[in-house]
Amino acid sequence: MVYLLTAFRSRAHTLRFYDLLRSYKVNCRVVNTPKEAKVGCGISVKCGTEASGYVNLSLLKTGFPTFIGVFKVTEDGGKKNFLKIF
Repeated sequence: MVYLLTAFRSRAHTLRFYDLLRSYKVNCRVVNTPKEAKVGCGISVKCGTEASGYVNLSLLKTGFPTFIGVFKVTEDGGKKNFLKIF
């Protein structure tokens, strides 16, 4: 399984980013940030890789000051690999 995880230092910014993506009809959800990621406020926005354009556009448009990064997460046999893509 491969997906994108967007992390912020602020829970409020995480929720605002989620609402912004939903306004674009992006299929996403707020999830607990996996402890393996070692980043953020404890929650992140998870969405499919097909939403990367909307994620990038939303980040550029709003400029959240607490933005940490967007990670491509690959799950393989219970192990999660994180690659920061922007």
